[in-house]
This record gives sequence, structure tokens and C-alpha cells, in this order.
Amino acid sequence: MKLATRMSRLGTETAFEVFSRARELESRGKSIVHFELGEPDFDTPAEIIEAANRALADGYTHYTPAAGLPEVREAVAEHVARTRGIPVGPEEVVVTPGAKPIIFFPMLALLQPGDTVMGMELSHGGHLTHGAPVSHMGRLFHWIRYKTDPGEGGRIDLDAVRRSALEHRPKMIVCGYSSYPRDYDYGAFRSIAEEIGALTLADVSHVGGLIAGGVLANPFDAGFDLVTTTTHKSLRGPRGGLI
Repeated sequence: MKLATRMSRLGTETAFEVFSRARELESRGKSIVHFELGEPDFDTPAEIIEAANRALADGYTHYTPAAGLPEVREAVAEHVARTRGIPVGPEEVVVTPGAKPIIFFPMLALLQPGDTVMGMELSHGGHLTHGAPVSHMGRLFHWIRYKTDPGEGGRIDLDAVRRSALEHRPKMIVCGYSSYPRDYDYGAFRSIAEEIGALTLADVSHVGGLIAGGVLANPFDAGFDLVTTTTHKSLRGPRGGLI
């Protein structure tokens, strides 16, 4: 198959179809090179590994209530007590190295249970943390989905996004994916959100390094309200996340 033909089909198959095809080829003895942005794709620099190991060895990062960097726990406890009037002690603050909570925290802070949120359809490249039915966020909020259009090279159908947004009027529109071989038109999503008064959140966990390197569009340039990313994927840092 010529490269041009392959490029014309790019993005028209779901991630599950591509994975199934790859498994079939491997079973026939073919060698498949996997390039998956969902997990670390490059070797993490040695100095970052050393720093992360030192933090673990010193007990600064863990999942138990007593763990975590002491200064961070104290600052969080003070902030919650001051801004929310909730008495919290540093020993009750959990500092974790995981990244998935970063997408949950903004939603829990800015939305109410049952609010409508718009995100990409999982079978069209969306991410499990963006309200998949099997996740608790999928049960906490009411999700509506936008999809890609195979007839347009697998690109997101922005006209359909706008129609759906005007009909359902979500409180938040989420941009982000785990398998979408295109760049986002953040400006178009921002315009749709402004039309209905919705918040905008870009979860760039899989492509944060490409955005930082100037290869892909930056949601900050479009005026997005919130941007989240992991630090250990294409940014090549230690396991964690940023809001």
C-alpha cells in the first residue's frame, strides 16, 4: 500500500480496530513497532529517576495519609481551612504520585454532581478518565460525546459539536484524547463554549511534550480556562501531573 493511501486512511479506524489488526499481524509473525503516547515512550533522564527514587526512599511520596512532602501538606491544609472553612490537619492531606486525579480535581471543584459535561467519544479516541461509564466520573456527571467523521479523514466534526452543545448546554467542554492522530482546533472549541457559557478544560496528558516543544497547538493560546497534563509521558519527567 502506498504511503499516500495509508495517510488518507489515517484516523478513520478506531483504536480498537487498529489494535486488533496489529495483534493479527503479530500472530502471523509480523514485527509491529508500537508507538503509544499513553505510556512513557522515551527513557526518563537518569537525574529525574534518581530524584524520584530519593523522594520514595525518604518517604516523601506515598498513598497513606501520613506521607507526602511536609511543606506541601501544610500549605494545602492551611489553604483549605482559609478558603473553605474546613479544619484540616497536615496529617490528613494525601500527596500522591499518580496522575489521573488531576482531571478529577478541576471537575469536582467547579461542577456539581449531575452536571452535563462534553467530551470525546471513547471509541473515537477519547480517554477513559473523561467520563467513561466504567469510571466514577462517568457516574458522577452526565456526559455527552462528540465524535470524529470518517468522511473527513477522521477529524472531529465541529459542526456536530456545536449543534450538540447548543442542544445540551454542558457546563464544561473537555478536549483531550488517547488516540487521535490530529491536532485540536482549540479556538473553535473555545468559541463554542463561549456561546453557551461553558468552561473549557484541555487534558493534554499524552501530548504535553509536543505542545511544549511547539509542534502542536497550545490551548493556552486559545484562552482555555483549565489545562491538565501528566509529567511522565511525552514531557519525560517523573510520574505525576499538573493543573
